[in-house]
Amino acid sequence: MLLHWGCYYFPELFSSEAGLTSFNPPQNVHAMVREEMYCGDLYYVDLITEVLDIFGTSIKPEQNILDFGASSGRIIKTLSTVYPEANFYGCDPNEEAIQWASKNIPKAQMFVSTELPPLPIEDSFFDIIYAISIWSHFSESSALAWMKEMHRIAKPGAYFIWTTHGFGALAHYWKNKKMKGSQLKATEEALEKDGFHFIDVFSGKGDWGVGMSNWGQAFISPIYVLKHMLPIGWKLCSYTHRRSEGNQDVYLFQKV
Repeated sequence: MLLHWGCYYFPELFSSEAGLTSFNPPQNVHAMVREEMYCGDLYYVDLITEVLDIFGTSIKPEQNILDFGASSGRIIKTLSTVYPEANFYGCDPNEEAIQWASKNIPKAQMFVSTELPPLPIEDSFFDIIYAISIWSHFSESSALAWMKEMHRIAKPGAYFIWTTHGFGALAHYWKNKKMKGSQLKATEEALEKDGFHFIDVFSGKGDWGVGMSNWGQAFISPIYVLKHMLPIGWKLCSYTHRRSEGNQDVYLFQKV
């Protein structure tokens, strides 16, 4: 809060000391957070660095880092400020958000991604990939396809941090009254039976330029994740139940 307020009220001082500046995309550009006093994401920068640190690693100079599903860049903007010697890339299918981020985040290379693989990236390119609340939206076919694509573009030994809804998210949605009891029950039963449940919450309208059929609300069980990630060449390093905002599970995988 001190950093957010400081960048708003004393921009010259805080910019020189912390490297942070106010960060608010216009109303016509997608942003997960839009507040008057806001200097980019701090919560997920802490989460990403903490997950890596607990496993005994960190972001290093000259590494290639991908923000998969970057939108207008709330995370990559701050993370690239904290680690200026790393090479940051961000992608998203929302073209307007990427165009805005490209102009406002000079330390990152932003590009528009397709809704289905592949990405315009060579094999074994990235040292670290993170995806915050992206697999919480993919349909099952998209989720599996993008798991394989992340493996293709990751270097051997690279780390992949991502979050998604699991069983714990049901408690979060119940507590915050964001899902009906019948929906929660159906989701729980599907997770127990199949390990994956997809809800078409956008009903053909799309979500800020993202297509309709493969993007909605997804819930994935840990067993399902392991069943599909391990055989394609990922090793589980850590799993934290509801680590992300008391809602989504956080996974750290390494490419073997």
